[in-house]
Amino acid sequence: MAAQVGRVTEGQGPAFAENAGTTRSLVRETGVMLNDLVRTEREGRVAMTLGERTTLRMGGQARVRIDRFIASQGGTITIGSGAVGVDTQGRLPRGLTVRSPYALVAVRGTRFVVGAEPTRGFSVLVDEGRVDVRAGGVTVKLGPGEGTTVARRGERPSPPAPWSRERAASFRALLR
Repeated sequence: MAAQVGRVTEGQGPAFAENAGTTRSLVRETGVMLNDLVRTEREGRVAMTLGERTTLRMGGQARVRIDRFIASQGGTITIGSGAVGVDTQGRLPRGLTVRSPYALVAVRGTRFVVGAEPTRGFSVLVDEGRVDVRAGGVTVKLGPGEGTTVARRGERPSPPAPWSRERAASFRALLR
């Protein structure tokens, strides 16, 4: 049996966790286990707390694997698709790493949105703190209000730049 590393705090529409050949529906207060593949359907949304400090908010058609996570220490998650909002509420001693087919995101910040941005590619937008995004052999450092996009797998991220209010709002809306 996998260790519980968190719990669902909000749920709307179809959302599931798959682990060791078992699929379970995710509703409020459902446990989130190490190695869970959490996925939402098109109309599904889910928010979960990992450990004591980290909140993940998943939009529709998102897939996240909880690879390694240690209570208030940090860990690794893998985003397969969709958009995910992350809030670490301050520093995690071991940090948080977000992996995807497009980029590796090293979290030094506290709140950001990461994932597929329709018609643009894989994007990262920082609300608070700092985040490093590595793709195509290049690392860009993002601060508050800055974003970057990796248009296709293997390509370099765009230079860090402030996003317009409209673009930032549109990206964040994928979580609602």
